[in-house]
Amino acid sequence: MQTQIKSWGNSQAIRLAKELLEIAGMKANEEVNIEACNGQITISKSFKHKTLEERAAEYNGRLNLNDPQDWGEPTGREIW
Repeated sequence: MQTQIKSWGNSQAIRLAKELLEIAGMKANEEVNIEACNGQITISKSFKHKTLEERAAEYNGRLNLNDPQDWGEPTGREIW
């Protein structure tokens, strides 16, 4: 896919097709990392640590940290 670098105010911009972003697993307004090296520009997804609340929300209220956990039988020299 070819595109052009265009002026956007005092900067330059490249428009990316929605299909291209979907293939890369990215979406509009998502933060990305951009690196330039040896005549190439690489755009990659930015890694963001999730908060405990964000992680717990993925369990749809099924996360219960108050009940005892069954970790199975010891497999080494653990003391239970």
